[in-house]
Amino acid sequence: MPNKTQVEDVVSPVLRAELLPGIEDFLVRALAHEKLSVAAERQRQYFVERLDILKLPPSLPPRAGKRISLELLEETEEKSGIPAELVPDAKQIESEIEKDFAAKQREISRNLLTSVSSDKEDEDEDTDSSK
Repeated sequence: MPNKTQVEDVVSPVLRAELLPGIEDFLVRALAHEKLSVAAERQRQYFVERLDILKLPPSLPPRAGKRISLELLEETEEKSGIPAELVPDAKQIESEIEKDFAAKQREISRNLLTSVSSDKEDEDEDTDSSK
């Protein structure tokens, strides 16, 4: 018999793919035109916000870069002839790697958000033109 997490792993993609778009459409389009009580309208807006959050890509913390050992720096100095003082220290290199990784992740997130919002705009234009 499958345990709870196995069932959730199967149900979650089904919910996201089939049910959530319909629920969101109902909350955004159908219920928005209905006369609701103040409390019901607040709850509708809350659920719309929560659904918007679900569409955001997951945020990933920057992963730590590889540390350069002192032995490796000394070995590099011997082979290249460049003094170790002129070679950036490990913390500086690690900081640059983390910044670069974080920048790439931010760019990926922006691209995903742009594609999601442009898809939604295309859908809105299609429904407006069909009216």
